[in-house]
Amino acid sequence: NSDAQTAAQGGELPPFPRGQLRKELEDLLFSKEKGFVTDPMKVPNGFLILKVDEKHSAGLAQMDEVENEIRGKLFGPLYEPKVREYLTKLRMDAFLEIREGWEDTGAAPGKSTKWQDPAQLKPETVTKEEVASRTRRKRLLWLVPIPGTKAEAKSSSR
Repeated sequence: NSDAQTAAQGGELPPFPRGQLRKELEDLLFSKEKGFVTDPMKVPNGFLILKVDEKHSAGLAQMDEVENEIRGKLFGPLYEPKVREYLTKLRMDAFLEIREGWEDTGAAPGKSTKWQDPAQLKPETVTKEEVASRTRRKRLLWLVPIPGTKAEAKSSSR
């Protein structure tokens, strides 16, 4: 409801511990898993739709339940800058085109991703003259013996 106290939060309610809701709502919600959404329910000032966003058991959590969360909090500040640095390096080395109307949110500093007509692109690396000026060495593979072959091979058919 746009007039309710929770309108600024998009209708999101604070977490409810057991004992704060009506008995029938508690029985319905606390027996369901995360992600469950109720059917619309008529209440005095409108309708109510509830969703189970999180569900926590009473007491301490088991290690396997919180292990990934602990790792994220311990190692997140260490590896996130390295991951960003690695992704920036990949973007610098990649050929990317972002068409007009789209925004490059992961842009690498100094790298232009503006779209250009492919017919107008010019090679940036090697020219025809550079290729022609390189000296080429011929490789004579027919003079090099292949390992495992001998001129005096024995026939297995005798």
